[in-house]
Amino acid sequence: MRPRVLLYNAVSVDGRITGFAADMETYYGEAMSWPTDAVLISSETILVSEEGFDLEDRRPTRERMKKEGVLVVVPDSHGRIKNIQKLLDVPYWGEVIILCSKTTPKDHLRYLDDRNVEYFVAGEDHVDIKAALEWLAEKHGVENLRADCGGTLNGVLLENGLTDEVNILVHPHIVGGTKNVSIFKTANDLARPLELELKRVERKGNGLVLLSYEVKK
Repeated sequence: MRPRVLLYNAVSVDGRITGFAADMETYYGEAMSWPTDAVLISSETILVSEEGFDLEDRRPTRERMKKEGVLVVVPDSHGRIKNIQKLLDVPYWGEVIILCSKTTPKDHLRYLDDRNVEYFVAGEDHVDIKAALEWLAEKHGVENLRADCGGTLNGVLLENGLTDEVNILVHPHIVGGTKNVSIFKTANDLARPLELELKRVERKGNGLVLLSYEVKK
């Protein structure tokens, strides 16, 4: 068994998740009203959100107190997130779990051990996200997981049939061009179009529209 996965993104009218100023107050205000045991966040999303996550914190925190808050799960097979303390300092976030693969540098695993940060190894070159989700359900009792990710990890979830619900907060902007990231970036074309069932349409302030879809199995 795996958790129920709710994919959630702020998007422009043309489906971009970068290139415009998202209304983060409305975005997180909505997210915090949902039942959520854990949040899945890609390492890329973290690295572009703010400077400093790639600069190693050299203060060992093995004896630190456990932090209360929502469980944060970060796939990071290349060991790109160096400043774990900065992650732990983010408001409303609780403990952090790093998902690794067999190619994750050993010195990065030692870094995580030194800071008493839990990690799970699944997959060869890349994180086996399906195995990781099953482990989260079994080890940590995660039943509902919100995916707050970039286009690549969203694509991995879709390709592997691991998305149960798609929620998009549409912003009144058209970004255009090709350099800004799309909400979904799959390595391959889907075998067939993914069918969705509309659950909710809700108008928010400042021209925002929340769309919620159930993924048809």
